[in-house]
Amino acid sequence: MRTRFDSVLTLAPLLATAALLATGGCASSGPYWSREDQGAAETTELRERVASLEAQLAAVGDRNAALQAKVDGLERDLERTRKLPEPLSTLPVQGFETPQVPLAPATRQEIEQSDLADLALPGEPADDATRSAEPGPEELYERSLEFLEQGRLADAEAGFVRFLAANPDSDLADNAQFWLAESALRRTDIEAALAGFRAVVERYPEGNKVPDALLKVGACLAALGDGESAATVYRELLARFPDSAAGETARQRLGAP
Repeated sequence: MRTRFDSVLTLAPLLATAALLATGGCASSGPYWSREDQGAAETTELRERVASLEAQLAAVGDRNAALQAKVDGLERDLERTRKLPEPLSTLPVQGFETPQVPLAPATRQEIEQSDLADLALPGEPADDATRSAEPGPEELYERSLEFLEQGRLADAEAGFVRFLAANPDSDLADNAQFWLAESALRRTDIEAALAGFRAVVERYPEGNKVPDALLKVGACLAALGDGESAATVYRELLARFPDSAAGETARQRLGAP
């Protein structure tokens, strides 16, 4: 007959096996972890996860900052564009001081790097090789005008500046001055454009570009926020050239019958 003691002996191996399974296997399969060790390991893991998340957040912040900088730049460009009047086909007067046409600070450097860089800049001596390579006045004017139409503003301005320096009394001088100012306007340099269009009116009072230049002066003044002066210019244009296309545009801008 089996005694209670025999039953205990029979159950003992089973209980030992269950205990091993409950602790994850036999002692030789891995180290024993105390509660302190487990807590330290979990803390280390959490810290690593936090550090990883912080690095990801920093990267996202950098990308957001870069995107915001681009947005700010686009907004500034849009604001400058909004200050321009509607397409300025013809434009603005007597009584203004005759200024030299200022170029943007970078324009001279751009001119030196343009396709016309083999020609001497105004005020600079030209050697024999440069003189022989220089195109004639009409060719230089036409080439500069083509550059303007192509949007190659630095090349256009280089050509018009050289044309005016070499041919101040040419029949095309007022046109060259007008298109030089127009190039500045397309660069959104309103002040330089205003000075250039005024120069057309003052230097070439009998030139065919005077009505258009007057209209442009008025438009530039309006773009700079001086509506009263712009209206004065439009009235003078209307009085001097009432039958011109520029005069009709001035009439419309003044709301005159």
